[in-house]
Amino acid sequence: MWGPTTNPLSGYPARVGGGSDSTASRSQSERQKGQAKRVEIISSIMLRVLGSKLALLMWLLLVTITLTCLVPYCWLTLSAPLALMAWQGKVLLFDLLMVKGMIEHVLGLWKWFDLVDDNLYLGAVPMQPTDATIVVKKLQVNAVLTVMEPYELACPSISGKPVQEEEWRRLEVKFLLVPCSDFVLPSLDALHKGADFLNNELSEGRRAYVHCRNGRSRGALFVLAYFVKHKRLSTKEAFVSLVAKRPLCFYFNSTWMKRLEQFESTFRSSKPNSL
Repeated sequence: MWGPTTNPLSGYPARVGGGSDSTASRSQSERQKGQAKRVEIISSIMLRVLGSKLALLMWLLLVTITLTCLVPYCWLTLSAPLALMAWQGKVLLFDLLMVKGMIEHVLGLWKWFDLVDDNLYLGAVPMQPTDATIVVKKLQVNAVLTVMEPYELACPSISGKPVQEEEWRRLEVKFLLVPCSDFVLPSLDALHKGADFLNNELSEGRRAYVHCRNGRSRGALFVLAYFVKHKRLSTKEAFVSLVAKRPLCFYFNSTWMKRLEQFESTFRSSKPNSL
């Protein structure tokens, strides 16, 4: 998607500490190069936005609002942007949230992925054409658990297109898709399925990559389900362990955690601990 030098999974120049004048000079140069690279990537993202359906929708809304203020009954022109939203609403929302996540990542607000346990990574969605190779070669992953809706995997967006099952299979990576909406809590059966998949792969000594869109809610919940069911951690212990490795997840008192407590109750008689 981004190419070999701008791919989110490839990282950015490391910041170097103080020392001699030459070291400080190199550090300043590296910081400037890193900043220039961030500006370049954000500019690339914005150019993609300007040529996308999101831009078309924004222009339609602007023209509609302007005409509505100037000409009577022009509110009827709202039918155009509303029709576009009805037709491509999910794709537009996916685009918008992907752009937001990409910019936040480039600005250093969160990492694309983190090692959250032995041989277990939690991260954002790998994108074509290069992310699959990076996940396999750099992270040495041989199993991928995807917790997204099928349309999110299928639709091309501003950010590119998520890596498909066929590509993972070609790279000899075991793949499991557990359909899961970003706005509806997953079923308990889905959590069991995902947790068991991770346990089967990790117990065989393989490395697994769990992802949703940004690796901060759906993917985090499935990792927690694995911690609770197969590592025998309480909900509190699991949550503390996860946020120590990937801080920007949902809050402890969120509905996601309430679903985890319901999940725990399906195989434990004792009540989960709370903060």
